[in-house]
Amino acid sequence: MERAQEKWNVGVNWTKAYKARSIAIDMVNGSFREQYTRIYDYCHELLSSNRGSIVKVNTQPFQGSEEDLENPRAVFCPQFKRLYICLKGCKDFFLSVCLLLD
Repeated sequence: MERAQEKWNVGVNWTKAYKARSIAIDMVNGSFREQYTRIYDYCHELLSSNRGSIVKVNTQPFQGSEEDLENPRAVFCPQFKRLYICLKGCKDFFLSVCLLLD
């Protein structure tokens, strides 16, 4: 807010500054919705680069009402619940340590 006042001689209230900051962060980092839509791409890449690993994604289907189905702007995306990753190298090391301890 101070920088806008100094640089452009424009007064910006707190609400507009907060919205502008969140838009800028989304532009740099990407939005959470976009990142969650790419979770399957990430899991596929893990499996292709780490053969023998286990990756499980758990999502919840859209939980809406009849009114939501009639709304043309409603988004019917599944909701991300959890992600389980067991890399083959970590699993093999753990098993080898368990066998040494026996």
